[in-house]
Amino acid sequence: RHFLWASFFIAFASQHAMLVGLTLPFRAVFASAAPLCFWDAAAATCALAGIFIAWQADNELWEFMEANSKRRKEGQPPLLILETGWWRISRHPNHLGEQLYWVGIALFALSCPGYRWLSLGFLLNHMCDYFVTLHLIEGRMLERQERVDGYRRYQKATALLVPHFSHLFGRAAGAEAATPKVE
Repeated sequence: RHFLWASFFIAFASQHAMLVGLTLPFRAVFASAAPLCFWDAAAATCALAGIFIAWQADNELWEFMEANSKRRKEGQPPLLILETGWWRISRHPNHLGEQLYWVGIALFALSCPGYRWLSLGFLLNHMCDYFVTLHLIEGRMLERQERVDGYRRYQKATALLVPHFSHLFGRAAGAEAATPKVE
């Protein structure tokens, strides 16, 4: 009954607020005459790392989906959980890369005296992604009964977004793989 009004404020107005917040650091960069400094190098490094992680994670997901499509055509059951590459250390590495990119953009504002507060604009996007989007995806991953047990093990062994230090050097001690590996 109130779908149009509700969707306008929930989907469109909130996305506009997020985009404004995400791009506020650009205002700082273009308004400031401050020379390049450490924060600019950190910002560029962080943003480029985010782009790389998101690109690689998206490619890994695409390859996983293509391999499953091929498995179905060959009459084999599909693998239910992607847990190799970036997906071994983060359940949502594509989101990790995107968020890291926006943190990098926010860091640019830190080098601009008088405009540093503009670096906080990314927080609304981060909160929406972390508290809404990721948890909706997690719920969807548990909808298929044949995936529930494996995904629960994967959840225990793998960080939601930011990898645990121990995951950077291998799975946490005692953590088992969520799905059997295909030889």
